[in-house]
Amino acid sequence: MDNHLFDFLHQTWCSVQMALSMSFYMFWEMLWALIIGFALSAVVQVVFTKSEISKWLADSGLKSLTRATLGGAVSSSCSYAAVAIARALVKQEANFTSAMAFQFASTNLVIELSILLTILLGWQFMVAQFVGGIVMIATMAIIFDLFLPKRLVQEAREHAQSDIAGK
Repeated sequence: MDNHLFDFLHQTWCSVQMALSMSFYMFWEMLWALIIGFALSAVVQVVFTKSEISKWLADSGLKSLTRATLGGAVSSSCSYAAVAIARALVKQEANFTSAMAFQFASTNLVIELSILLTILLGWQFMVAQFVGGIVMIATMAIIFDLFLPKRLVQEAREHAQSDIAGK
């Protein structure tokens, strides 16, 4: 009986060690993305003034959505960075739909993802992913313009301004 208890405790301890080790390595792998995301968010808030951001991403028109999409495509592909930068854009008075277009593009239309898709799956898959990303952003913009209440956008902007962690 004592051997069974010892074996059980030993196996449990080994499992806990393995879980802690995997958790640490996952954290270590994600740390760079977090640092880059928050650094880019800080750059957006410090380097660009509210008037510059609100001028470049003034509305949900084609020009602003194109700027946001291109900006997202050349930025980090990390979702943490995308969310942090989109929040900074909203905080700096960018149009909400344009900020979301930036966020979608920075996770779906990034150059390094396109290169990987081309190498691993072929150019046809990369083109499909790119076209799908554009369609997704266009669909989001249309749905937001038609159905997103101004009150919710204002609440999101106030939440971003308050520096309170997300819900």
